[in-house]
Amino acid sequence: EEHRKAWLLKVTINTGKTLLTSAWNRHRTDIENAENIGEFIPENSEVYYAVQKLPEKYRVVIHLFYFEELSILQICKMTGSKESTIKSQLHRGRGMLKNLLKEEQYEF
Repeated sequence: EEHRKAWLLKVTINTGKTLLTSAWNRHRTDIENAENIGEFIPENSEVYYAVQKLPEKYRVVIHLFYFEELSILQICKMTGSKESTIKSQLHRGRGMLKNLLKEEQYEF
């Protein structure tokens, strides 16, 4: 079961990377400008928007660690990175997230 989950997450990561580099993504309308935005994004989603602003390498690690609740070792296996790299990316990603939320003047 754990192998299936890891495989699905890796496929999702790769599909997301492909989507981000596709012509469709470059020409689509921003989600902030969508008419029915309330249907797609839950209320109180400041953190969601802040995570989306992070560079990809930090965004992926933050998502896997906090939203998918994977351990650092599981993320290492999935991404093929060293444990120290994942820890550094988490630390830097958290710092960037904190600064983004401070800029938007959200309280922690």
